[in-house]
Amino acid sequence: MPEAVAEYRSNSSRKELTQMPIYPLPLHWACRRSPVGYFIACTLMVVATSGCSDNPLRLPVKGTVTVDGEPLASGQIVLVPLQGTRGPTAGAEIVDGEFSIASSGGPLAGKFRVEVTAAQTTTGRKQADIDFNTGKLEQVEGTRQLLPPRYNSDSELTLEVTSDGPNRFNFELQSH
Repeated sequence: MPEAVAEYRSNSSRKELTQMPIYPLPLHWACRRSPVGYFIACTLMVVATSGCSDNPLRLPVKGTVTVDGEPLASGQIVLVPLQGTRGPTAGAEIVDGEFSIASSGGPLAGKFRVEVTAAQTTTGRKQADIDFNTGKLEQVEGTRQLLPPRYNSDSELTLEVTSDGPNRFNFELQSH
């Protein structure tokens, strides 16, 4: 039986003190409305608290990327889980040849395909793009991929993230 709280109510000309049970807000609301509401509220509580103790460990990953022996000035790296590896895709910006993926956004342990991209703006060449804030089609400067497809769309690069670390990887790429 839930706790009870005394409530002072004014009922027409007489005043009375009544006992009202206290339920947690969602259950109180749901129980008074219908059994379906009660079921939904209970289901939401179970879903919200499930999996908390069985949360897979996401891991940090660091490394370097060079192209023709020089650090890649800027780009992106994405780790895509290979078959048999659970978990999300993870990625980071590459700045001055270095990347770092924090454990909060890192991958789970397993094998990953690595995609490295580096784009360069092409001057004088425009392409159509949608401005998602306004919904209008705009002409923007075009870009071109600086790295061969074997490092991104058709990547041949792989790595294995382990729970015992250190998960530091170095990629030495060639521009041709």
